[in-house]
Amino acid sequence: MRNDRTVIEFSGITERTRERIGEGMKMQSEITDLKTQWIADPCWDIEDATGFEEYKTELLIFRLKQEKRWLEERLKEHTDFRTALMKYIEPHKLI
Repeated sequence: MRNDRTVIEFSGITERTRERIGEGMKMQSEITDLKTQWIADPCWDIEDATGFEEYKTELLIFRLKQEKRWLEERLKEHTDFRTALMKYIEPHKLI
């Protein structure tokens, strides 16, 4: 006669492993929520968020990549605006 614990351990996944997987999924969900909140209002350093100390490096990398992405978007907008402005100004040059 087998009990559930034997079957679970035999399959290679103990109850504690299942708990850790569940905790990891919960924590990943919390990290995703934190990132979403930060993107909506990035006036704080996400990597210093309380309760996420062990994810500091991951969150710092996320912040730096997102800030780079925003900077590249602003640069493209500036370049597009400058190009459009020059197309308008060129035909109207007096000299």
